[in-house]
Amino acid sequence: MIDRLATDPQFSSVIDRDHIGVVGFSLGGAAAMEIAGARANLEAYARYCDTYKKWDCAWYAAGRAYVDDRPIAFDKVDLRKIDRARFEQSNLDRRVKSAVLIDPGLAQAYDAQSLKEIAIAMTFINLGSPGTIPAAVIASGLAALAPHASYATVAGADHFSFLPECKEGGAELLKSFGEVDPICNDGEGRSRADIHSDLIDLVREALQLTLKEPS
Repeated sequence: MIDRLATDPQFSSVIDRDHIGVVGFSLGGAAAMEIAGARANLEAYARYCDTYKKWDCAWYAAGRAYVDDRPIAFDKVDLRKIDRARFEQSNLDRRVKSAVLIDPGLAQAYDAQSLKEIAIAMTFINLGSPGTIPAAVIASGLAALAPHASYATVAGADHFSFLPECKEGGAELLKSFGEVDPICNDGEGRSRADIHSDLIDLVREALQLTLKEPS
């Protein structure tokens, strides 16, 4: 993506290749973690899913997916049988100078030493208050290991608050499909637009601070 945009006539003139940041949410947060230098550990992730039966671990164990909006069955995923070398490979891109990670996925799977070696600024943001954030995405421990990291939470939010505002009738439609996650419900009386405003401010401030020219 960096190569493509940096050479595209429409975008190249406004891209500063010396000040590139990445922002990732959920699984995109996992991608941003690895671009910054974090490496995953397959056995640690498998052990986590041995006991944690929600979120990502539940998806692998459910044996159910959808194709063209129709449910299909598939074999459960045995994490210990996937390609370990590929799962644990380094995906570091040294052109990226700052990473903002919102509820990053695979939070229990990163190699601690790889986090300690990350050289760039890492801004971790969790959606929710301490004690309410799922183990699948909690980032306070990751921030404690990365040497140039900060950590913030957004109160009155949950993981799905990052998604776009739901259309009228969206919650009812999801319920009719059997969706159990509160994709349209942010809880604690805050509007999604208000939560988005807080997130935009946090992300903008993080990138302005970490990508500015040194004085």
